[in-house]
Amino acid sequence: MQRPFYIFTFFFLFLLQFSALAQDDAIRRIQGAGSRYGRGATQGKGDSILHRTGLEDSITIRFRFLDSSRLVGFDSSISDFTNRFPIPWHHVHLGNLGNATNDLIFSPSFNPGWDIGFHAYDVYKFKVEETRFYTTTRPYSEVGYLLGSQAEQMIHLLHTQNIRPNWNASFQYRLINAPGFFQNQNTNHNNYRFGSWYSSRNKRYNNFIIALGNKLQSSENGGILSNGNYLDSIDYRDDRFKIPTNLNVGSGFERRNFFNSNVKTGTKYTTGNFLMRQQYDLGQKDSIVTDSTVVPLFYPRLRFEHTIQYNTYNYRFEDRYADSAYYKSNYNIQFDTIRDTFIRRDKWHEMINYFSIYT
Repeated sequence: MQRPFYIFTFFFLFLLQFSALAQDDAIRRIQGAGSRYGRGATQGKGDSILHRTGLEDSITIRFRFLDSSRLVGFDSSISDFTNRFPIPWHHVHLGNLGNATNDLIFSPSFNPGWDIGFHAYDVYKFKVEETRFYTTTRPYSEVGYLLGSQAEQMIHLLHTQNIRPNWNASFQYRLINAPGFFQNQNTNHNNYRFGSWYSSRNKRYNNFIIALGNKLQSSENGGILSNGNYLDSIDYRDDRFKIPTNLNVGSGFERRNFFNSNVKTGTKYTTGNFLMRQQYDLGQKDSIVTDSTVVPLFYPRLRFEHTIQYNTYNYRFEDRYADSAYYKSNYNIQFDTIRDTFIRRDKWHEMINYFSIYT
């Protein structure tokens, strides 16, 4: 008689515990549903009635350019290393990362308007037309570091995130530094870029902001001092950094150091660009209706666009230890003393302001 009583008691307690667990689960579901904008949703506890897309643990990121409306994804292929490296494959340079380059393929400039004419360091610059405007579901950061055999280094930083679903901001920085193989060949380039893209909820208004700066520094040595065969000497064969050069002679011997960003004799380019573009479209309004969301669509037919841009250009060549004999024989420039300071500079400011109508 006692055994059926024990079995009945066991099943009764089991059902009672199962009922309690079911009630707790029901209470949590009700609390989660009622706290969509309350504490439960903030802390991520419980369930909710928020629409789930299946991408909560992943990132969807795309980008577009200023003069394009097509959103594209990242290209993760490694078929062409020069997509990541600043010097294209069809350029030749002076043998050190950051020195002046020359394009072997003729490519005329199709940009209308005034041009300053200094393009030897264009591959190391951040450009307005190459600025990417992102849209992402999660904050995205990218860090790249490249180190060469002669202490060449390139650091790349990128961060972008959506402040609002229709407003994205991004920041990008790049450092290129290389001591060089010979004396007075070191380079130090710094690039900064900030981008912002705001789009109204009805897709009619767009606002683009670009602010970027380039500080390019590259030393100049004027080539090897004489035509002698320096490789016959064991001192120069083991370390070509000791071979004497034409420029910056006698200013003091400095060892190769990638932390050294001092340019005594060389080119210094500093440019800055600020652009703001506003667009307002007239056209056909449409939408995609799903079970729980409505995705607005808009097909522009007529666009009003205003662009204002301010650019600064500062190009300098400095030789803080100029040799009067060298400048006299090669450039017919006379100094009052044997050693003097030689500086040449071009400085420009440009304002662009225009309004356009597109159909």
